[in-house]
Amino acid sequence: MNPSLRTHIKKSLKLSVPEARELTSDLNKLEERVSSTPGAVAAMLGSIDELLDFNEGNSARHIRILQNKMEETEKLILDLKKTESKLRLSRDRAEAASRAKDQFLAGMSHELRTPLNAILGISEGLQDGIYEPLKPPQLAAIRRVEDGGRHLLDLICDILDIAKIEAGEMRIDPGRVGIRSVCESSIAFLREAAAKKNIPISLTLQVGVDIVEGDERRIKQMLVNLLSNAVKFTPEGGRIELMVALEPGDDQVRFSVSDTGIGIAPEDVKLLFKPFVQLDSSLARQHDGAGLGLSLVFHMTELHGGRMEVDSTINEGSKFSFILPYCDVGAFEEPEVVQPVLGDLSTYHTALVIDDSHEVVDQVSRYLSELSVSTSICMRGEEALNKAELIQPDVVILDIFLPDMLGWEVLDRLKTNPKTRDIPVLVLSVMDDRLRGLEKGAAEYLVKPISRNDLTNALMRLGSAGASTPAEVVLLREPPPGEDAAPAVERKPLILLAEDNEQNVAVTVEYLSKVGYQIERAADGNEAVQMARLLRPDLILMDIQMPGVDGIQAATILRADKSFDDTPIIAVTALAMPGDRERMLQVGMNDYVAKPIGFKQLCGKMNALLGISAPK
Repeated sequence: MNPSLRTHIKKSLKLSVPEARELTSDLNKLEERVSSTPGAVAAMLGSIDELLDFNEGNSARHIRILQNKMEETEKLILDLKKTESKLRLSRDRAEAASRAKDQFLAGMSHELRTPLNAILGISEGLQDGIYEPLKPPQLAAIRRVEDGGRHLLDLICDILDIAKIEAGEMRIDPGRVGIRSVCESSIAFLREAAAKKNIPISLTLQVGVDIVEGDERRIKQMLVNLLSNAVKFTPEGGRIELMVALEPGDDQVRFSVSDTGIGIAPEDVKLLFKPFVQLDSSLARQHDGAGLGLSLVFHMTELHGGRMEVDSTINEGSKFSFILPYCDVGAFEEPEVVQPVLGDLSTYHTALVIDDSHEVVDQVSRYLSELSVSTSICMRGEEALNKAELIQPDVVILDIFLPDMLGWEVLDRLKTNPKTRDIPVLVLSVMDDRLRGLEKGAAEYLVKPISRNDLTNALMRLGSAGASTPAEVVLLREPPPGEDAAPAVERKPLILLAEDNEQNVAVTVEYLSKVGYQIERAADGNEAVQMARLLRPDLILMDIQMPGVDGIQAATILRADKSFDDTPIIAVTALAMPGDRERMLQVGMNDYVAKPIGFKQLCGKMNALLGISAPK
């Protein structure tokens, strides 16, 4: 209790010292209960009433003041309780809205990817000559169709990036980024598009400005978006310049992309960084795009702790700049783009590649062979763990999505095994989760698709430099239980396709039939279960979103039947949200393919699960 209040009460009540101490003790107890529940406050007020009855007169006025304060306190507590209730309700509504947004994004992804699957599937089949050989003009037309489909896929990725940012789920992987290399690789990405419009792209770097603090992949994405916009809005024969220089104070570095394009009106600048906003309808009709690029650059700049600026004049051009923290470490030599030359990776003689995709295996094996690195290949996690302990490779190249377990588990077990924990692991995955990989012990992380230089430079960053062992590729497959090797299949493998979309059914059946599979179709999950029990297929392709019994429920029913323990099931779906693949694997599916898919990729996965090189 406040000392002055205690003294004042003693004087006002004119009590003896023992009586004053007793009253003070009572008031102290009451004061301690003020911050508790409204019920406690009511009890306190009742106690004050008793004090009023005990000592009327001069003290009554002062205690009445105290009672009024207590009543005000009770009102404040009640108001706080109401506010707390409103905040809790608002939080619950926000969480529900967030869940609804995630569900909407998953649904939207499904609706976009389902028709894209048919478009890209037919395009791939035509280019591969599955139907009949095409003439050069026909092939050129089909490539344009495929390019349009890939452009839509890029749009979906941008939308998901925006969703991650707004949900606070996008993470930055900070580090030292070589300025020259990230600028040159970004320009290289747009050089062909600029050349078609006869637009030169120049690069100007301030001498001595070598490193910036940030996420290299995101900085490249930011530069590519700005350069892409510059190419898009600059007329033929114009100019584009990427310039990098220190800010006054030498603690920040400015990246600027300037062009001689159409320019932006001052009143429109404030709209530039809002997602899905085009400045006007005529502009939208003349130039493609969804208005996401600048919004992504703006938010990624903020995630880096930087800022963005725009300087533009109508019919003269624009300059977009983002400013990031500068890292001054004195003289710094950026690594040159490394070509696969003998003697560059001398510390690496053997590599263990763990991936179930034949296309990726062929690509990585070819790159490593050019570097004279001997390569062993495993397509399943358990097999790879045993192989790593046995051969002790100099590096492990690991995919995350494997038929029998997730690569995260393989990485955990490699790093907890004393015999393999010192082997550097390079994760190579379609999943963009670099931070998680590094936290689990990976030495490097690359996102598919990769180039030869991507892999070579990643190995260089691990501290490698050349090899002299002759290249040798050994393909290891886990044979079916009870057999020493995968037997030749004399009949066409029987595939049960569970899919309710007629367009996807037609494209898939036509392609797979022509490359040697026998296809039976089920229109929903319930029919898939019945047909699987009747036909006993060699493999099941299971769509997830189907009427009635969905793909997850159907797979769960089949896995509950021991007779289907060895029947491979591949989830083929347009769902593409984080955690989808893990959910499919948890219910017993052997693999997961997101629509739209390439049929070569799908056939590679099917053949690996069937233990064959190709259907007869």
